[in-house]
Amino acid sequence: EIKINAEPMEKVFTKLFDESTQENPKRKLEKSFENLKWSTNFDSVVHNLLKSEEDLSLYSEFAGRVFLGFLAIKSHLHLPLTETTLDGVHEIILEDLQKKLNSKSEGKKEEGLEEEVLPEEGKGFRFTISTDLDFLLRIYDIPSVSAIAIENAFFQMHSCLTKTNELIISLRSGSMEKVQQVTEWLFSDTPTETYLVGNVRTKEKQTFIYESCVGAIQIGIPPETIKTSMRNREDVPQYYLLPPQLFAEEVNFGEIEFPIFFNFFIKQAFKNPDNKVSVIGDSAHLNRVKIVFKESIFGPDSNQMYVNDEISEEKKRMGYTINMEKERDALAHKNKYGTPSKLEEFANFVPFDADGTAILRKNDGEKEREVKIVNRAGLIRFQEDGEWKAAVDTNIYSISPQKKKRGETLADCTFEPPTFGVTFLGTSHGFDKNGNTTGFIIWINGRGIVVDPPVQTTEYLHSRGIKTSFVNKVILTHCHSDHDSGLIRKIIEGEKIELYTSKTIHDSYVRKMNASTGLNIMDYFHFIPVPIGAEIPIAGAIFEFDYSFHTIPTIRFKLSYAGQSIAYSCDTLYDPKLYSEYRLNGVISAEREMSLRMFLFGADLIIHESGVPPIHTSIANLNDLPTTIKKKMVVVHCSQIPDTVEKTLPNGQIITVPVTDLRIPECGLEKSIHLPVTPFEEGYSLASRRFKLISDVFLFRKVSPTTLYSLYTDFRLTKVRVGSVIIREGGKSDSFFIIESGQVDVKDTDTLTTLKSGDAFGENALRTTRHLPRAANVIAKTDCHLLEINTETFRSIIQRDELQEARIEYDIAKITRNRDFVREVLLNTYLFKDLNPEQINAIATMLEEEKSFPKGTVLIKEGERDASLFLIKEGSVRLERIAEDGQPRVMLTLGVGQIFGEISLITGLPRTASVVANENTVVMELRKQSFKRLINLHQNFRVKVALLVEQRLREAIKLDTELKSPVQFSPAPRKGSANLGSSPSQQ
Repeated sequence: EIKINAEPMEKVFTKLFDESTQENPKRKLEKSFENLKWSTNFDSVVHNLLKSEEDLSLYSEFAGRVFLGFLAIKSHLHLPLTETTLDGVHEIILEDLQKKLNSKSEGKKEEGLEEEVLPEEGKGFRFTISTDLDFLLRIYDIPSVSAIAIENAFFQMHSCLTKTNELIISLRSGSMEKVQQVTEWLFSDTPTETYLVGNVRTKEKQTFIYESCVGAIQIGIPPETIKTSMRNREDVPQYYLLPPQLFAEEVNFGEIEFPIFFNFFIKQAFKNPDNKVSVIGDSAHLNRVKIVFKESIFGPDSNQMYVNDEISEEKKRMGYTINMEKERDALAHKNKYGTPSKLEEFANFVPFDADGTAILRKNDGEKEREVKIVNRAGLIRFQEDGEWKAAVDTNIYSISPQKKKRGETLADCTFEPPTFGVTFLGTSHGFDKNGNTTGFIIWINGRGIVVDPPVQTTEYLHSRGIKTSFVNKVILTHCHSDHDSGLIRKIIEGEKIELYTSKTIHDSYVRKMNASTGLNIMDYFHFIPVPIGAEIPIAGAIFEFDYSFHTIPTIRFKLSYAGQSIAYSCDTLYDPKLYSEYRLNGVISAEREMSLRMFLFGADLIIHESGVPPIHTSIANLNDLPTTIKKKMVVVHCSQIPDTVEKTLPNGQIITVPVTDLRIPECGLEKSIHLPVTPFEEGYSLASRRFKLISDVFLFRKVSPTTLYSLYTDFRLTKVRVGSVIIREGGKSDSFFIIESGQVDVKDTDTLTTLKSGDAFGENALRTTRHLPRAANVIAKTDCHLLEINTETFRSIIQRDELQEARIEYDIAKITRNRDFVREVLLNTYLFKDLNPEQINAIATMLEEEKSFPKGTVLIKEGERDASLFLIKEGSVRLERIAEDGQPRVMLTLGVGQIFGEISLITGLPRTASVVANENTVVMELRKQSFKRLINLHQNFRVKVALLVEQRLREAIKLDTELKSPVQFSPAPRKGSANLGSSPSQQ
């Protein structure tokens, strides 16, 4: 018989329920639940609980209600709080408590059940709910819980169950301090963590290692993960497990190429197949990874290569042809039978079976070891010798609001790009633990073309204050991951880039990225095909492209500008002696041999790769080049240049010779190489850069060329020193500024924003119908060069065109009205957290007037067809669908900063759910045309919307399980629980 002591509770509730208390933690909890429409009357619950001596049902129902309320708040309202969900949780907790009580009655010691001595009624018990993994799995199996993408769901569930126990124990013990601690936890921005159990450790972001009896098993495969292993002085793993999302947070977690290469070539799995990499995952993901690896190791199929179609007509008339298949076969790795290795010889691909189980076996010399891996909706469990050893939640979601940091941390960089030159971002290769893979920026008139961007490119340029639009052209040389892994980040960082490569390489990359990301990646960039052997202009320079000599199709190029030239070999085998043999054997033609020998060496700056033959160029072959050529050359794809190399003389004798005049270039903006140009070219470059700065200003995007030129001629250069106050809040709005170089801090009451080169400020000075004071302080964070135009000059130019004047006035008015909402609300959400100042202005101008809806209003009706997306500014909404029994069922709950209506907008389908205001709610509307313009302009927003829609569709499909089943929870109150969800006044 259960006896529960009422006396401690009466004392604590005398304190907790005193409404005159300034900060009443109990009342704060009640209000938070009321805001979720999940009212929980602690008075009634506790008093009924104290009087219901045998009713475990009331105890478990109350615990379930608190747990779900906690989980909804910590998951930012995304969990649907329904009686159906509560019914499932209640039954699981009730069974748990009954099991503990039964074990106690059988004389067994049971965790979570403690005896209490009651003053008047004898002995009783105090329960705590289980928090072990099996219990969490039972809760997660409830359809309405598992269907929702809760970030780090198992960690959140464990935390919320733990805090539910703490709250109940605190209430029973009368500990006001403990109740306050639970309340503070609930409303704090406590970071979520990945749920780990047993011998699992974090290796790097969203990547984990389980030390099993067969060896280390790595979960998740981000780019350059083998470098992390080497830096940590750990063995590179042989076993890799694919996560449920191969592409998340703008990172590909299925980058298997270099782990396979390392084990195959460095660990010599080609000699001992037992050392081959094993990749574990579901069949669909394994097929996607195979596509990626096939493109990397073998390149396109014969019918996917257009090499000779890409050669210019003039080159063809000269007899120039390329037999890519023969060249590839000549360089390909051969197996013991002398034929090119097949895909299965490089790695094992181990699929989960229908039950989500995969087995790894390995003989350690004494006996065969076995690891059983079980995947339950992304929760991976490891079993050895019949015992569960470890678990990790591999689901990666980033839909939750995230607090944006106050201001940005940017290096104090006043970088002036060369008129013509090169900045190296990396000069090494995929196996060098300390160096970045080879990639560089070619600067022409102050604008950059990035070649094979390394993985760190986006973060590095951003940290140095380089605006995305300054480097919006990319050359992709080929599809090995040490050359193309960073490209996806560049593609989706902002505005659409221009991608220059051959059609053969472009199509190969698209196949790789479509498989890796699940996106139609061609929608995210502009593709400009390059011909082979014909000159084409890019950014003011003249380029010529050719194919290098490599295992997969790879382009090299040379370019000239202002009388100077640069050439890049890319990955290639440069070996004149071998070229002659290949010509004699019919692998290459005489014209192809001549091109391979001579294409690069006439340039003023030669960028040449080096590596391990036969697929790369040896330092020995570069060292044999004439001194005049070597002095113009920098060596990349190389971690270091040796002091000496071996050389074979014509008589076969091998001697050691010193390496001379070869060097690896330094990396970084400050170490950029400037090629000399004339003063005229320098002046032209400066004028070109300034005109581009002005034309890129968001408010001038639709200004006519004539007006734009007039504005350009009247902007003046202003130089300010670090710490100078450029604009003072409340002052007269008399000038508009564009940052040519340097950084400024914009400070108002609540926010601090750092602006960099290419950003603009002071737009109130451009208003022609209203004279508004300055809205913020602007202070020079570094020495700055600013382009300035005063109000009167601007008005005299813009008033010549009434339409343009009205458009700019309209845009500024909308920016002023909506920018606070965008900055303070949207920037703290998943979809909008990475917006730059230009994108903030763009969204602010696209939002319609806010709309207010009273509680209970239907904002969208299921089945309707309309064309708008909505952002929640205040309040919350619930998404409802009609179940088979004809009753509405809550699918999701959404709060401030979240969006709804996006599925119909993107797919064109009727509304998939009704949207009802949970409370008085204010929304902002984004109409279809504005939305399409937004995603076409800004790829970082586009990709997040695509992933969110995919996630919402998955949620909807899973929640259909509930819709097709009758309501399990009776609307009639349970015995003893009539007051559970309402206050006395509501009763």
